[in-house]
Amino acid sequence: MNQTESELVDELVDRVCYYIDKVALAIEDHNKLLRSQQEQKTKKTRTRKLDRDDLYTPEFLACWDAYPKKQQKQAAAKAYRECVKRINEFGLHLVHGCSDGHEVLLAKCKLYGEAWPQDRVKRGDYRLNMSTFLNQDRWEENPQEWDETSQASSQFEAVQGPRWEP
Repeated sequence: MNQTESELVDELVDRVCYYIDKVALAIEDHNKLLRSQQEQKTKKTRTRKLDRDDLYTPEFLACWDAYPKKQQKQAAAKAYRECVKRINEFGLHLVHGCSDGHEVLLAKCKLYGEAWPQDRVKRGDYRLNMSTFLNQDRWEENPQEWDETSQASSQFEAVQGPRWEP
């Protein structure tokens, strides 16, 4: 090989290396762009964690006070928020003759409390947690069904015998 051929080969190798570096930089830039797009999607899909002020609104607290069983308040608040959203979205408050979902749920919580007189509660009748009452749309049931459920559990207790108390 003479010197000109050697120079041509060196020049060709230099050009190939140059283009390989260019392609590597382009791939790196493309990967950075994909990562930033993925991070933006992740940020958009994340929901903001609700704090107590967002959950424990005055409307929820009114329902909480009217509801007969006071357990799992945070779960109840989240269920209340979603239930009100569903009621207002589908216009169910109009079916019940109320101005909004808050008013519907307040009335239903009061009715549910009235379906469980204190003498039945003392005997150990089962009442739903508020979150279950809302998540399963049990508030849409006829209040007479709640009363029948409480009477059935009283009859079951009479057959079963006294409850064990630790």
